[in-house]
Amino acid sequence: MWLALSDSCTADAWLSVVAHKDKPGYLLVRARHPNHISDNFPDVHMYVIEHADYPYRANIPSEDFGQFMHEYCTTMTYGNFKSSVKDFDFLNALNAVWGMMYQYGENYLPGEDE
Repeated sequence: MWLALSDSCTADAWLSVVAHKDKPGYLLVRARHPNHISDNFPDVHMYVIEHADYPYRANIPSEDFGQFMHEYCTTMTYGNFKSSVKDFDFLNALNAVWGMMYQYGENYLPGEDE
């Protein structure tokens, strides 16, 4: 799954999270910016795979990641996600993703083909 996180609750981050193929009970958490893992999971070991699409990685127990998400969701205070993002370059990337998904959603607007 892709997760976009805001500095409002934790630290700005874009994470790719998948089941770890070699470690049952663990998730493989991947990022393109090292701080997206280190700022949100300061106690985990982050490693680097230099030529990977997501070079920064951490193996995190599923239960720990679930607790992190629970805390994120129960402490959320923003009413607009993009307005809560502090990192300007990250916000620009999020706006590009938002635009592409908006275009995708235009095909499914209510009333278009009912």
